[in-house]
Amino acid sequence: MDAKLVNSIVTHPKIYPFVSDDHSPSPEEYDCSPALGLEGIYYLTIYGPDLLGLFFVHMHTGTLFEVHTCLLPKCWGRSLDATKACADWVFGNTSCQKLMTWVPTCNRLAYRLAIKSGMKDEGLSKKSHLKNGVLLDMHLLGLEK
Repeated sequence: MDAKLVNSIVTHPKIYPFVSDDHSPSPEEYDCSPALGLEGIYYLTIYGPDLLGLFFVHMHTGTLFEVHTCLLPKCWGRSLDATKACADWVFGNTSCQKLMTWVPTCNRLAYRLAIKSGMKDEGLSKKSHLKNGVLLDMHLLGLEK
């Protein structure tokens, strides 16, 4: 995987504000390089036929993986297909039996996409995401194989 490509997607102005928090580096300082090639970490790029974004997936346990969604604006009309393709790939090519994600309560679009993709709301973590100096709640969502 090309670190420059990953960094450009993650730090895109329409993506980074939603995948970062007050403890994240600035977009100019963000660097995915240390994680590239590590076991249990996957950067899955989405094409159709142009680059549409990526999913960052990492292992919590041998069966529980967490997914982060970074879809470029030109993919937003095809987001559901992309998320289903990601889940299919992870379940078909890894030991994952369950995918999970965290979504801040203020990100209604990401929450709706996760629900439409088949994820179930499994709980709320109170005041766990610091954004612009405000502690926000986060939904925990999960999808079983």
